[in-house]
Parts: sequence; C-alpha cells; structure tokens
Amino acid sequence: MDLDDFKDILSIKTIEEKIFKIKNMYHPNLIANLSKEAYDLYLMRMSICDQLLKVLNEKDMDFDKIKDYIKEQIAKSKERLSKVKDKIEIDSLKVLIEEWDQFL
Repeated sequence: MDLDDFKDILSIKTIEEKIFKIKNMYHPNLIANLSKEAYDLYLMRMSICDQLLKVLNEKDMDFDKIKDYIKEQIAKSKERLSKVKDKIEIDSLKVLIEEWDQFL
C-alpha cells in the first residue's frame, strides 16, 4: 500500500464518519417533534447519507469516484435550481446543494 492508497482510505473513512455523525444527530423519538423546516432538513440529510453509503459500498470505490458523485449531485441540483421559479423549491435546492457540498 502506498501513500496515495492510504490517503484515499483515510478520505473515505472521513466521509463515513460524517455520515454516521449526521445520522446519530437525530434521536428517533424526537424526529416527530421537529418543525417543518427542521424535518425537511432531516429528510434531506438522511437521503444524502443513504445515497453516499450506497456509493461507498460499491466495489472498487475510491475517493475520486465519490467526489465525482457528489459533484454530479451538486451539478444536477444547480441545473434544477436554474429552472425552478417557486421560492420554496429554490430555497430547498440551495440547502440541498449546501448539504452535498459539506462532503467535499
């Protein structure tokens, strides 16, 4: 194993740690008490974490592929953002982009 492999593994582990930190932030008994905005953010974060876990578990996954996946999700969201006119959806997409961006 060379230094690049080690850095790659460390970067992937860092993403996994972020995912589990986010997932552990929400106690199942308290989710029902979240405000509408907080619940929407919770759903967004859980969706992102689940998607990333799925990608992390794919065969031959490396950090560059994960970064590309995240950048692709951000690009898709930005494309949708440029097409929507509804203020609520615009705000939601901006938050979604910020949440994805935290994993880069």
